[in-house]
Amino acid sequence: MKRIKQEVNDFLHRSLDSHVRIAVTGLSRAGKTAYITSMVNQLLHTSTHDNLPLLGAARENRIIGAKRVPQKNMMVPRFGYDTAISSFLKRRRYGRCQHET
Repeated sequence: MKRIKQEVNDFLHRSLDSHVRIAVTGLSRAGKTAYITSMVNQLLHTSTHDNLPLLGAARENRIIGAKRVPQKNMMVPRFGYDTAISSFLKRRRYGRCQHET
């Protein structure tokens, strides 16, 4: 009975639409784009991959899903995830980094 109560409680908490906004700062060429691209990619694929063991919510299976949403503030540019992941996949396919070519 206690387990069922816990599962119902977990379901109710998960059903609330939770949004997380992050800000990443750092020096030029410090890896901010790589970090954000990797984090977004991992969050988008949490249902099929188990690659975030250090993130408590992922480790405890509390992430039901993630999606990208349009930027509400038109004065803030949207992060170029599509460009960044495409660049990453292209470099990975050819087995080298851009600065090595």
